[in-house]
Amino acid sequence: MSSEKKPFQCCQTHKNLQQATQAHPQASSSEKASTLDQTKEQKSHCDQPNQIHSQKPFPMGPKTRITIHFDVGFPNALYLRGEGAELSWQKGLLLKNVKSDEWIWETTKPFTTCQFKILINDYEFEIGENHLLTCGASVHYTPKFH
Repeated sequence: MSSEKKPFQCCQTHKNLQQATQAHPQASSSEKASTLDQTKEQKSHCDQPNQIHSQKPFPMGPKTRITIHFDVGFPNALYLRGEGAELSWQKGLLLKNVKSDEWIWETTKPFTTCQFKILINDYEFEIGENHLLTCGASVHYTPKFH
């Protein structure tokens, strides 16, 4: 076991300073002391200076849910494409299969409105108009395919 002390690691500011110090091992003692002093000054902003902090979570909005009632048959899957609510028309999101004929997508990330469609295997779009969804809504329906 090494008796070498590990540098503290808490917030990103301190990680950056630690990496800068490690990147310049030839730095003089006075330069290292200066970096350490800067780190100690910046360290005072941390609640728990010797703890590793996690990143702040995204702000949460109300739960928004889409429940699709459709038996797509094994091994097929249903996907969601759209615009808004972090959806894309280029690549679908796999829905969660909870029963043989029930698929769910939900989010707590805030958004205003979105439009969406359901696809089989992220390839075959459901027929009809785009569906509209507002943040916090819960929608149940059965899509139609050719």
